Amino acid sequence: MVTNIQTGPYGATFKDLAMERSTLEKCLHYLRTRAPNFKPPLGRPDSDEWKEMASKPALKYVLRLLAGFASNHVPIQEAMSEYVCVIHQLEQVSSDEHVGSLAENALEALRSHEKVK
Repeated sequence: MVTNIQTGPYGATFKDLAMERSTLEKCLHYLRTRAPNFKPPLGRPDSDEWKEMASKPALKYVLRLLAGFASNHVPIQEAMSEYVCVIHQLEQVSSDEHVGSLAENALEALRSHEKVK
């Protein structure tokens, strides 16, 4: 559902509600509490710790939510800015759940914000 949010005032209102109702905060908290390392150096993406995180069933949904929310929404992009390293690390982790592709989509959604990019 979030990947198909329209751009414009209605889509922005929906994304604002995601911030107001702590949906975004909960997604970011999920990343923060499960990432083996939060700040560089993050370690090797093929380590057991990163593979374990990538295998979590909820991670794919969290990454999809983040990608959908961040697309063309500056406040959410800025809120996600300190998580870029973790998302980039997940992009490099090999998993059966295709977490790397989902992480790449989340990073792509941040590219329209010049400072976060």
